[in-house]
Amino acid sequence: MDILIVLLPAIVWGSMILVTTYVGGTAYHQILGITVGALIFAVVKTLLFGGVDWSVTTL
Repeated sequence: MDILIVLLPAIVWGSMILVTTYVGGTAYHQILGITVGALIFAVVKTLLFGGVDWSVTTL
């Protein structure tokens, strides 16, 4: 099960081009989708779990 969890991001990342091509997207749409998805993930993560403490003592 652990190896499946480790390989899952690589499998999904590699299949992204197949899905984008299938629905008629271009490389621009891939980059835009990844960027917007990462932004949404970061905002939701920050709202649910709080931000990062950037004080000198934690670095």
